[in-house]
Amino acid sequence: MMRHQVPDLILLDMLMPAMDGPTFLKLIRRHQDWAHVPVVIMSAVADECNVRNVAALGVRDYLLKAGFSLPMLRKRIANISSRCTTRMNRRARGAGDAG
Repeated sequence: MMRHQVPDLILLDMLMPAMDGPTFLKLIRRHQDWAHVPVVIMSAVADECNVRNVAALGVRDYLLKAGFSLPMLRKRIANISSRCTTRMNRRARGAGDAG
């Protein structure tokens, strides 16, 4: 799985047949190439403990399937993309200032 191209974003379900979302998230966070990939959780589970647990693993957003809409998903992904671009630009400017 981890040998393929690194995605720009992962849309992850909490409940999957072979491996649950938090287990998958822990796995990718240990992999150097995948650790930075933004993750958005989509779940029918609204348990506060689950939300806190995945937030501690660096999840960028948590969407409930019950309130899901495609326009909302697009907006949230655009916001995440914008924040990631801003961070990368800051790092690039900082690296340029150091050299």
